[in-house]
Amino acid sequence: MEWTDLINIIIGVIVAVSAGIGIPLALRSRSKKGPQKLDELNRHLLEIGEVVYIPHDATYEKTIGEKRFSLEKSQGVIGLKNRKIDWMNLIGVSTQYGTEYYIDYLLRSPNLDIIKIKNTSLKKKKRLFKDKDNHNLYWSGDESISKSLNLDYRIFDKIGQSEYNGNIQIIPEKKHGYIRIRTAYFLPEPEFIGAIEIIASHINI
Repeated sequence: MEWTDLINIIIGVIVAVSAGIGIPLALRSRSKKGPQKLDELNRHLLEIGEVVYIPHDATYEKTIGEKRFSLEKSQGVIGLKNRKIDWMNLIGVSTQYGTEYYIDYLLRSPNLDIIKIKNTSLKKKKRLFKDKDNHNLYWSGDESISKSLNLDYRIFDKIGQSEYNGNIQIIPEKKHGYIRIRTAYFLPEPEFIGAIEIIASHINI
């Protein structure tokens, strides 16, 4: 056996053992931190004046976007009143490196069977410097939706007024009749929620 083959086998064993240890630890951590983050998010939304509630039974909404055998799991759902967005679903994704959290803003879209849309996401242009008007951001994916969103500079302005600098994904869930607007977990300011509302108005079908 060559030394390179032996080294590759050793590396493979180490990776497998690390995953075998890391994933259970991440799942255990998620079971503790997930409810804490949901409570943190709920309290924050109340503090900034949002009318929210935690439903007693949102089993269906929790399954939106979940894939079979996935390590992605809903940590709870928050209902929104007086908004285009119906729900905020807190998602935890566990790997051997830990758990990452996301927020899925859920928008009811019963016409997805009729109107076909593709995944769309907010991306950054490759520029050395970020300009003050967020012109280094652009939408890509579904041609019609991207064009509509790119022409609405209110979205870029409101995102620029917030602390958020991550990705935003628009994911149609035809099976469930919802569209997900996914962001990394953070406590959204009113400006950012305003941006999500404008996005929802463009994709409300």
